[in-house]
Amino acid sequence: MRKRIIAAVALALGGVLVLAVLNVNFLVRHNKDYLIGRVEQALGRKITVDKIEVTLSPVGARLVNFAMADDPAFSIDAFLLAKDLRVDFRFLPLLIGQFLLTLAQLGILVSHVAGQSARLIGKVLDLIAKVPNLLL
Repeated sequence: MRKRIIAAVALALGGVLVLAVLNVNFLVRHNKDYLIGRVEQALGRKITVDKIEVTLSPVGARLVNFAMADDPAFSIDAFLLAKDLRVDFRFLPLLIGQFLLTLAQLGILVSHVAGQSARLIGKVLDLIAKVPNLLL
């Protein structure tokens, strides 16, 4: 009897977890423009993303076909293009609406400034440092 109760509770918790993941991905998919707008405000640059997927282990997001515009004073081309960008967040600050990055990992990087990799890396690190100030 006890084993059946434990199995039923585990099954119910698993079902709730699956529904939570599906619900979060649904909300992100339908509010993608709002979320991208908030990131654009925080970074001060135009951002485009084809798809955003939420990950739970670790807590974060995967952005497909990520593009960040360069400073208009410098260039009209994209500053950073990545086929896949994975961003992980700290869990507890998420509960109060703060996004604190623990990891930003670029998948396949495509950049128009191949000869200026030091400039690119420096700017990316400066922009990533601004993201923890993003509040929803």
